[in-house]
Amino acid sequence: MEKTIGKSILVSIILLLIGIGVTVLGFKNINDYNEKKKTYIEVSAKVVDYEYPGMSDEGAYTIYEYTVDGVTYRAKSNVKSTSLPSIGKDKTIMYNPSNPNDVIFIGGSNYIVLVAGFVFAGAGLLLLYRGISLKNKSANIKYDDTNINNVVGPNN
Repeated sequence: MEKTIGKSILVSIILLLIGIGVTVLGFKNINDYNEKKKTYIEVSAKVVDYEYPGMSDEGAYTIYEYTVDGVTYRAKSNVKSTSLPSIGKDKTIMYNPSNPNDVIFIGGSNYIVLVAGFVFAGAGLLLLYRGISLKNKSANIKYDDTNINNVVGPNN
């Protein structure tokens, strides 16, 4: 039982560390996105195509086309989706004025990584608390050294 509790505590610590790492990554992504929004310029883009990286039922990336200073650029969405916008649909994106190929998509799912980090960290904390609690309870259990073969029961 001690080994099982020890493994449970180890797994919970690993989950907690993964959760903390993913949470830090989520905060960094959100911060980077917000910093870019301060200097990037909005432009209207149109859906022109889709890129299917694997099986078509696994979703596709949406390809957008936009124009900056008379030059037409293409940008691929950073998330695969099975619910694709129709060809010709407009979407506002933002581009880096010093590099128009560098874009960010407004209204993206920037908080998903952060939420995932909180979930992993929360699960790790919960399991760690449970493991430590079980370890403390098992330490307080008194075992009887009575030889089980000498016990007289109802069938003897």
